[in-house]
Amino acid sequence: MTTVMGPQRSWGIRTRGDAISDGLRARRERGLRVGRPRACPDDILSRAVGLKAAGARLADIAEAFNSEGVPTPGGRPTWNLRHVSRLLQTQDAIELRLAAADPDRSADAVAEVDSIHR
Repeated sequence: MTTVMGPQRSWGIRTRGDAISDGLRARRERGLRVGRPRACPDDILSRAVGLKAAGARLADIAEAFNSEGVPTPGGRPTWNLRHVSRLLQTQDAIELRLAAADPDRSADAVAEVDSIHR
């Protein structure tokens, strides 16, 4: 027995994935957050973004957080390059960087963040 999946899409039948994609796109267009809530506190995020903007390397940021005993967003006791890199790639970090670069672009920043995450 064979399953016919390819032709169904060409007949206009929507899949569950299509509905999910459309729903996420609609949330982005309304300026709403997509994905799970950020686990990192605001002060740690803004500090990491500020340090990176000042020219600090990922290793420098991780070392600073480790020396202060700041736990990672996942609750681990030590930071590494990957933790910092992933934090700086979040929607909120990108919004902070864009807003810091040009405070008048706050509405445009949201649209730019959305286009990055599509």
